[in-house]
Amino acid sequence: MVDNDEVLKHIGGFGTYQRRLCLLLSLTAIPYAGHMLAMAFLGAKPPHHCSVAGLDNITVRFGEDDGLRLVFPGTTDDGVWTYSSCERYDLGSVSVDDVEPWNTTALPEIPCDHGWWYDTSRFKTSVTMEHDLVCGRKWMGSLAQSIFMVGVLLGAVIFGDLSDRFGRKKVYFLSLFIMLVFGVSTAFAHNYWLFVFLRMIIGATNSGVFLTAFVLASELVSPDHRTLISMFLVIFFGVGGMILSLMAYLIRYWEWLQLAISLPNVLFIMVYWWVINESPRWLLANNQKEYAVEIFRKVADANKKVIPEGLFEDMGKTDDDKADGEPKSRHNLIDLVRTPNVRRKSLIMFYAWFVAGFVFYGLSLNATNLAGNPYLNFFVSCAVEIPAYVLAKISMDRIGRRWSLLAFLLVAGLATFCIMFIPAAYSKAITVLAVFGKFGAAGCFGTIYVFATEIFPTVVRNVGIGASSMCARIGAIVAPFVFLLHDVWSPLPYLTSGTFALVAAGLVLLLPETLGTKLPQSLAESENFTRNTEQATTTTAAPNDAEADKTAETKV
Repeated sequence: MVDNDEVLKHIGGFGTYQRRLCLLLSLTAIPYAGHMLAMAFLGAKPPHHCSVAGLDNITVRFGEDDGLRLVFPGTTDDGVWTYSSCERYDLGSVSVDDVEPWNTTALPEIPCDHGWWYDTSRFKTSVTMEHDLVCGRKWMGSLAQSIFMVGVLLGAVIFGDLSDRFGRKKVYFLSLFIMLVFGVSTAFAHNYWLFVFLRMIIGATNSGVFLTAFVLASELVSPDHRTLISMFLVIFFGVGGMILSLMAYLIRYWEWLQLAISLPNVLFIMVYWWVINESPRWLLANNQKEYAVEIFRKVADANKKVIPEGLFEDMGKTDDDKADGEPKSRHNLIDLVRTPNVRRKSLIMFYAWFVAGFVFYGLSLNATNLAGNPYLNFFVSCAVEIPAYVLAKISMDRIGRRWSLLAFLLVAGLATFCIMFIPAAYSKAITVLAVFGKFGAAGCFGTIYVFATEIFPTVVRNVGIGASSMCARIGAIVAPFVFLLHDVWSPLPYLTSGTFALVAAGLVLLLPETLGTKLPQSLAESENFTRNTEQATTTTAAPNDAEADKTAETKV
């Protein structure tokens, strides 16, 4: 049987063809990021207060500040007075002339009973404004984002299986098409529950696009270049977030913004179908050698390589052929918690992934709620991802996986934890610390998938990576609700994020370093692989192809 990696040695493991393919597939990470982070703008929550008849007359008569104090109760936090967004004074039973704006203690407070007024100076429309997802209904905005992430989780399972069954290219374009249809439909969904359902489907197809894009690219490059594929994708994810911020700045209506995020898929579908081929590895695995050889020849021509005569003849049995008829041991998730050392490493890794997803998406989606310009805050929050990913790759090779992950967790943890000590009046300092926290969270994502791939033994590596990435998605599902705690005490969401990250940093110290070590193959080897028994070798074994496929799930 033709050996894919052997062929790549002759036709080029990362030549012109692969670089072009990598760039084309990475471009689809831009709308992917747009959909993943869109609720920051689709569900934007501008300043608001109860809608009160005659409010303009009151503010004209008493002045802006005194008029608002007369109509709305408020609180003073660190010298900053903030009026209530959810309650107003009942002025129906008293005469305005008899009330002093600075002495309203005798006025009864009632919840908003005639809707809300929204400041439209920055956001002309949003789902929050359209459906009044504020005050007692605020949780519904968080629910919409959490259900979207549930769709992402389900999509990774569904479309991952479909791509194994029917091919990478077919599922890739199927995902792009469904994302296009449901993305456009969402722009016309003015029913809240329909909007949530459509967004969940978009989340599922997001997984299909990102997962199959990574696999398509990684299966056609040599093993030593596969980390570059993931690097390309996550960098373009950051670029996608920056572009989303610019689009939202130019398009202030959520319906049109949703269309702008979705419609680029038309171009991808129309152009990419003719230039992107099926994965030769998948074709070989499914007995379609002729088609695979045809693609290999295209790669060789693009890379200006000469194919040796007889390269595509039978090259002997693969490991699977040799083992035909022999019993194969099966491993599952239970094996990760069966023995003490493997269980400890697995649970620490699961928790670290949970924290990475929780902090990353929590800070990303909350960037528009920070003080200052929401578009600039969001842009900077996404821009810091790019140096974080680059630094992660450099540091992993210089100081190791464990210390790199520890450092990024400390940055994320300390930055968000310190927000607790910043007075509300110093809002710019809070914004800066939140951006540093996002930098640390992005670095965690840039580090943890490599570390996890090397921590789990070969026999359960796919299971371990799959379970870990699922924990990251659970963190992303939980994050929107935790950030509602801002109403209880404004630093509480950041205190929670910081505590989670600092605990994860402490736990990571218990893991062994994997840089320059012989990776454990069996569960027995993994059980004996601890900080005290790091098996130093000159090189670290590269993950096999099935394991590389799983790394696509890190940001899904």
